[in-house]
Amino acid sequence: AGQHARGKLTVREKLDVLFDPGTFEESMVPSPDLDPRHGERRLLTGQGQMHGRPVAAAIFDSAIAAGSVTISTGRKLIAHMQQAEAQRCPLLIDWDSGGADINDGVASLDIFRQIFTQINEISGRIPTLSILSGLNAGGGAYAPVMTDTVIMIDGSMMAVTGPAVIRVATGEMVTPDEMGGAQL
Repeated sequence: AGQHARGKLTVREKLDVLFDPGTFEESMVPSPDLDPRHGERRLLTGQGQMHGRPVAAAIFDSAIAAGSVTISTGRKLIAHMQQAEAQRCPLLIDWDSGGADINDGVASLDIFRQIFTQINEISGRIPTLSILSGLNAGGGAYAPVMTDTVIMIDGSMMAVTGPAVIRVATGEMVTPDEMGGAQL
């Protein structure tokens, strides 16, 4: 309901739009009793068919802790990128991430270094596509620009930080669109 109130699709609804019906299979499924703060639930990974062609996908779920990246979320993404490369499968990443999870401290910043390295490793080996479908800050904004293609939908943002931080730091009131929206 929270996602719909913000005019956004849920992760499962995104799958229905992106993939041929009944073809998506989730991989690296977290344990149902796992504490969502650990991060694995913030990122859905799997593979399905798009117009009859296999495509790997990783979709951030901003409904859980703003889709922020923990160490385990980052490791899951890296493993999925490696799996897509091994299968010679195009990779789509739907970014809706507030960046590094502050609860993991500098370790979550380091996991972004590892994500950047992995994107570099697969570059030129498999096609990579980023969709920015939400408010992406920090690493959630840096990583997509390293992929082959970036698509920003209206209402999404790509910026170093968010409007709330700018307001606290400078007193300036800016909107996500003014900071780094699709039109910008």
